[in-house]
Amino acid sequence: MRILNIFVTVILFASCLSNANAKSVEELLRENIDCVNDLDYEVEDNGDTIVYGRASYDVKNGYASSYSGGPPCGCECQSEVALFKDAKGNYTVIKSVYNSCGNVKEVSVIDKDILKVMPEGFCIEWFLGNKNTDFGDFSFQVNFQIPHVGTDMCVYLSVLPLYSYKNDVAGMTFVDSYGYPKSNEDKREVASNLKYLSQFVSEEAMESISMTEFDQIPQKDKDILMSSEKLRDFEELKKGSYVINDIRYFYDICMSIEHVGMLLSWNKKTGRFDLKEKGSKIKKISFKEFIETVSIAGGGC
Repeated sequence: MRILNIFVTVILFASCLSNANAKSVEELLRENIDCVNDLDYEVEDNGDTIVYGRASYDVKNGYASSYSGGPPCGCECQSEVALFKDAKGNYTVIKSVYNSCGNVKEVSVIDKDILKVMPEGFCIEWFLGNKNTDFGDFSFQVNFQIPHVGTDMCVYLSVLPLYSYKNDVAGMTFVDSYGYPKSNEDKREVASNLKYLSQFVSEEAMESISMTEFDQIPQKDKDILMSSEKLRDFEELKKGSYVINDIRYFYDICMSIEHVGMLLSWNKKTGRFDLKEKGSKIKKISFKEFIETVSIAGGGC
């Protein structure tokens, strides 16, 4: 009996010690939120306060959000954090950060392998509906719509800025470095030139350019591209035909996406998400629209 009492005492002591060391919901939210610390501000000479950012905490729902905009370079930053509790009382911390200068939303799971939290077998094929995952220099960004209330979470794809770094995880990028390989500088120049010229010509012309069928460009568009202001850019663009072919290849993959998003539900028992529902097919756009809206790695402050 004495040994049993000692054993019970040890167990109770260890439990109390564990609880004492466990971080509260508020502590977990505060240490993982990005962009601002509660309130960042500057005061003008006349005494007026300019608020550049705030952080707010909903401890009851295990959610926090923040926003900042202004110094040092005018970039906007937004961050969200949510806690997901498992059956043992442990929390999984999921966060997202968006920086307007990089134009990429980073998503991450704190101190855990992100695939160990996603549904079993989660990979790019779930979205594409096929096994073609050779994207060359390109990648899809996975974004989270972190829930403020509840534990269902939507995940969806967007195109990572062309020629930026990717952290290929099951064919996807979750966390981008806001940078780009120097080895791709020439390719980025071609992509930027393609985007610049797209604003002056028709969709038909861009379709011909995307197939590197320059002789098929409609005459009215060819006259624009051969004008004194555009000729040099157009000639340089033609030299980068292999880059155009690569971008067109990736565009075709984008237009074949079977499910743009997925709805996931949190499973407290397993401590990971389950697939709840698959979303709709991608809305197809022309190559011209794609080039005009896609971001190209580079820039920022």
